[in-house]
Amino acid sequence: MALEDACKELLSALISRREEVCIFAAHVSLKSMVSTRELVKVMESSARESSSILWSISRPRIPLSSRHVLHAFYHSLKAFALKRNISDKFNIEFLLRLSCRDQIKEALEVCGLGETAESFCLYVIARSPGLIDALLSRLTSCFGDVTIDEGSCYGDCLLSVLKVCEEELSSSEYGLSALGPQLKSILTRMSLLNVKR
Repeated sequence: MALEDACKELLSALISRREEVCIFAAHVSLKSMVSTRELVKVMESSARESSSILWSISRPRIPLSSRHVLHAFYHSLKAFALKRNISDKFNIEFLLRLSCRDQIKEALEVCGLGETAESFCLYVIARSPGLIDALLSRLTSCFGDVTIDEGSCYGDCLLSVLKVCEEELSSSEYGLSALGPQLKSILTRMSLLNVKR
């Protein structure tokens, strides 16, 4: 199945049958430093085994929350489904959406890992939890002990990178909103990428 078809299938399920889609975001720590190229190779080979799993990796503490990750997946899937993607690789498209950038170089400056990594955030969307478990098992078999912490991949460093000021946050803070002002600012910027394209 082509990447575009996989994106259409996952997008359709995410919109209409949310319970059939698993989204995973976690901080992953390896026991030693590894080449980022080698890490990407392992991820790509694992994902090739199933077209119903898409992934990305970034430096830790880039996303604000699980909703930020969900929206980045949604916008990335939609971009491929509508053929409005910036990158040909899903993992890079996801980083563009996550970082609210429209240039690959800028997204990699914000989210990229560098030449080597011992710690990173892993983002996966799949049709079943078994696919995610298989991916995590593959990481363990290739790199030894892997520590996974689903709570510690979130932070607020993206706010300063995007120069979100206090005035903006205070102007969008009101009691009846389900979203906090920080997430509203990030999601607005992410949505603007779609307008530009």
